[in-house]
Amino acid sequence: MPTFRHRPISIKEQLAQAIAEVHKVSHLPTNAVQPSRQLLSRVLQEWKEDLESPGPTPQYLVHVFDIEDHQQERPNIDSIDREDQRARLTFHQILLATEGFKLFVGRVVKIATLRHRSNGIQLPHLEHENTYSFDGLFDIDGTKLISHLPLPDGSISTYGFLNSIDARSEPEKRALAIIIIPESEFVDFLYSGCEFGEDSTGEILSFLSTKCTTGQVQHRYKSHFQRLLRGRIKTFEVRLSSQHSFDTGGTDDTPLAWIAAHCLAMYHIGLFERAVKCFRDAPPQSFWRGIRRAMDWLSFEDMVNGLDICASRCRDYSSLFEALNELLEGGICEQSSNSHAVSAWIKGKLQDRLAADTKDPAEQAKTLLRLAAKHNGNDFLTRKALSLLVSNIGITPTVIHFLNRLYTIEGLARSNIAAVFHKLVPLLPHARALLWWCQNVPSGHYRKDSIGNEVPAVENLGWPQELVTFLGFCLTLGLADNVQQMLDQLRLNAAHLASNSYSWSILPLLKNFAERGYSSYAPMAVRDIYKHFLEDYLQVCVGTEPRMSEPDWTRPPVAAYACEWEHVGVCADCTALNHFLTNPRASSFDCAVASLEAQKHIYRKTLQAMNCKCIVGDRTFRGWELLIVKENIDVDPNYKAKHVAWEQRKQEAAYELSKVHQPSLKQLLGVHYAEILEMRSIMAVQTLAHGSPPPSPAQSRFASRIQSLSGPNGVGVPIETLPEIDDQRRSMTVQRPSSRRSLSTVSPQTGAHSSQQNFPYNSSFPQGHTRSSWMQNIDLESTITTTDPSAQQHIEYGGVEPRLESPATGLTADAKPVVW
Repeated sequence: MPTFRHRPISIKEQLAQAIAEVHKVSHLPTNAVQPSRQLLSRVLQEWKEDLESPGPTPQYLVHVFDIEDHQQERPNIDSIDREDQRARLTFHQILLATEGFKLFVGRVVKIATLRHRSNGIQLPHLEHENTYSFDGLFDIDGTKLISHLPLPDGSISTYGFLNSIDARSEPEKRALAIIIIPESEFVDFLYSGCEFGEDSTGEILSFLSTKCTTGQVQHRYKSHFQRLLRGRIKTFEVRLSSQHSFDTGGTDDTPLAWIAAHCLAMYHIGLFERAVKCFRDAPPQSFWRGIRRAMDWLSFEDMVNGLDICASRCRDYSSLFEALNELLEGGICEQSSNSHAVSAWIKGKLQDRLAADTKDPAEQAKTLLRLAAKHNGNDFLTRKALSLLVSNIGITPTVIHFLNRLYTIEGLARSNIAAVFHKLVPLLPHARALLWWCQNVPSGHYRKDSIGNEVPAVENLGWPQELVTFLGFCLTLGLADNVQQMLDQLRLNAAHLASNSYSWSILPLLKNFAERGYSSYAPMAVRDIYKHFLEDYLQVCVGTEPRMSEPDWTRPPVAAYACEWEHVGVCADCTALNHFLTNPRASSFDCAVASLEAQKHIYRKTLQAMNCKCIVGDRTFRGWELLIVKENIDVDPNYKAKHVAWEQRKQEAAYELSKVHQPSLKQLLGVHYAEILEMRSIMAVQTLAHGSPPPSPAQSRFASRIQSLSGPNGVGVPIETLPEIDDQRRSMTVQRPSSRRSLSTVSPQTGAHSSQQNFPYNSSFPQGHTRSSWMQNIDLESTITTTDPSAQQHIEYGGVEPRLESPATGLTADAKPVVW
């Protein structure tokens, strides 16, 4: 509310009495009215003199007529005339007497309210509370000054019709009134009116602007206008200084914009530059429209310094473009029809801001596209964006984002869009940042996976959909070769990703590509790359099935020199046993000895060997049967956990593939569809390296051999029982002779194939032969089936020294003759 000095009762009462005297004689001839009018003039003169001297004096006074207002649109002297002829005459007499004063007509609204009051001693009672305000204020010509002006108590000299209002029956009443303002106080009155809000400031400035260009007292209003502008600018400067010191908030930019524009209208360039310095943010659009109108009477060179300040207040490219585009009425283009100086200045500002903007080029391109779409494919923006993206072609997602938005802008010719695509797309395969999106995940876009690790939330990242949309646009515009090159480049870049990044970046891309229906017109080369992508996904995120390490069957040898069986020299039985123990690929040893003592000797030696057991069998035509088996040692204790984890990854991959649109996926993969869905690419290598060939007849016989050599409870017969059952064994039917035996089994610990060495013996030696010399003449062969399925070693014993041979490797190793 405006501030008022303390108003002495004498001035207000004198003014009320003088107006009352004029009203009494206003209908009389002029000579009868003259004394009353002179009295009113003297009172007004005393008021002016009191204002020049120190002391409390009212800035303005309000006189209310006894005329009820019927809410005419513009209350003026004619509206008073229609209601009361004498009031009209009174108004004219007041007008003649108020030289050096401003006189305005308006409607005063009185609102009466009843409030409950209590002082804590007496019972609560009702009190009247009245508020007054001007609802519209106009000069005598009907020009609007302000829409709303609150009136403090004491500013009304005569209440007139408003005194009859009853708060109970009529809580609101309106009446016609006049306000008398001394000329010297008029600017202060206007200044206080500007404090009531943006609308009040605009109305007052518009009123002064109108009065400065029309009427007979333009010079007076220009002086008032200039004083008001200076005062308001000074207020904004003080506020801005306070905000810099205390950071209390932004300035009221709309009134400031009106003030700056009216400074130009009044040709006050200095005040204009002072006003625009008070902007803390970009000026509102109304300011630039005012600047555009001011160009009709001011040269651009006069305003350019202030406009530079205004442009610097625009914090981003978007606000700067909107402002400058408003300045030229949407005419920013390569060939502007506006002033050459203005167009050059605008383009320079835009170019400087684009070069100095440290924002991500993707955001710059997004801004340019949004502005281009808003302004019907503005050619200037399109060319600037294209130039920007060519210079930042290494940031591939920026270009892709731009082209996707460009494709959807209405108003751009399809041929122009195709030309831009054909210019930028061939450059993309040479870029090295195609996975920029998945390597720079925005903060806050993470979620917890099933085991508690933080992974990017794919639903918050739009890059797979963005890239797939772009590839579809390229295929539509006939750029299939470029799509193939980009997918090749993407696959190369993806090779450097970790498995967890691959699953949430590349896999969504492959899903979206299939679901968009591009399979119908994607060339065969693109389909091949798609198949390789899925194979890479399986290899990276699932991996080859883990295999158990090959067991090492090597055992420490036993003492073969001067043993209990061969007291002198090297024992042939122990030597043969050591040959089996030190063989890393042999897991079992099937033999027959000539006597029970020899069987017992081998049994005891086996007990000395590490992790070996001996199973004794019946006496056959070969001799006393023995089966020595090496017990397996778990060489990979983590194998089971590894395989369980691999199975889990395999199931997750199968689930992800099942979510892809299967008809489109089948069309993309063609004959490779079943191969991918069954994950043969990661199973084939595993089968070759880890799979088991079908058991041979010899291996089947070896399995039954273990069962035949076992006792009733599935264990070998203890060697201590052999003497007692010796006679029983000798009376048993001898098995059908066989010159060759090949026995094998499967290790229960590893599932690997065991191997054996077979040594046939007779129960007695021919006359004249020792055991060693007799072994030189018989035809004896032993077959070893190793744990490596690709290698089969055959050891033949006869008149020559036997050798180990591996067909798979082509390597041979010397083998010692077995002599018992």
